[in-house]
Amino acid sequence: MHTVSTSLNAARCGRSTAELGTDRASSPKSFRARFVLLLAFICDSMAHGHTATATHIATSRRSKQAAAGEAIPKWALITGASSGIGRELAIQAAETGYSVIITARNHANLDALALQIRRDHDVLVKVVPCDLSHQHASFKLDRATAGLDVRLLVLNAGYAYFGRFETQSAAAAAQMLSVNVGAAVSLSQVFVPRLLDGRDGYVLILGSASAAVVGVPNVTLYAATKAFLRSFAAGMRAELRGSGVSVTCALPSAVETGFASRGGLEQASVFSLPFLRRIGGVVLSPETVARRCIRATLARRAEVVPGVFPKMYVWLTDCRLLPMPIARGVAAFAFGTSPLLRVRGGGGGGGGGG
Repeated sequence: MHTVSTSLNAARCGRSTAELGTDRASSPKSFRARFVLLLAFICDSMAHGHTATATHIATSRRSKQAAAGEAIPKWALITGASSGIGRELAIQAAETGYSVIITARNHANLDALALQIRRDHDVLVKVVPCDLSHQHASFKLDRATAGLDVRLLVLNAGYAYFGRFETQSAAAAAQMLSVNVGAAVSLSQVFVPRLLDGRDGYVLILGSASAAVVGVPNVTLYAATKAFLRSFAAGMRAELRGSGVSVTCALPSAVETGFASRGGLEQASVFSLPFLRRIGGVVLSPETVARRCIRATLARRAEVVPGVFPKMYVWLTDCRLLPMPIARGVAAFAFGTSPLLRVRGGGGGGGGGG
């Protein structure tokens, strides 16, 4: 009897406590607090959950393939792959045995490239049209590649402008910063953890030989973004040392691609003066640049500068053997308007990685 009474009292106490808790929880202040916490949790999940989800899916799929005795393809993601250096980088990656994920804005060019790679190489190809100037482009690529074992990340997409800085529109400047800088950072934040998950991988970042000089007239903002990429690559490489993931920064000079014409760079002396073309590798083909970049990346080199003269220029500038005023003068001449071109003022349009 005493036991039953004790149980009833405990039950009553439990009900009272529960009712009291319900009354408190239903108060407006408590409801608002819970709502704010829930909202914060949802936002945090949206911000960070995509990478964990992609990694979990990739790991799960690789485990199933390994258990079934299937060969697990290694993938390379190449941005700005619709033309120029990016297109050749995708082909070179396929030649080394990577299945390739190609992304850019131009869907038709991507489809044509995918057809060529499938025809010439025994690898898989995934086409993901994407505008990297959009804020959530990196999340889109992360979702589109979930389950794929990405081992090589190639950050090639870029945007150029030739002319005085004040003649560049605010929209064009913002787009250049979004693609050249913002996309490189956000894609690295998304895909480097996936490379680290496999404990083996490569990152190739396309900079420019102009990054060796502080301040290059007529390509002021473009050169500044490339200097950022060089510093960014060096910092990441130092942080990732010993992890199995290496970072390589390519510093090409002038390259014969549609990128130069879209950005107005064909007006520059380096492209238009006959005695500068192909002398010591000042102007190179995209095939040559891509081949040397992929080779250096897979060799885990810190930097690669295609061409004899560009390599000497970067080395002399880095070692301070070439005084900065002279180095800047060389760059200013290279990116100055050619006297052979009768054009008024500067001002090229924008060019992107496809």
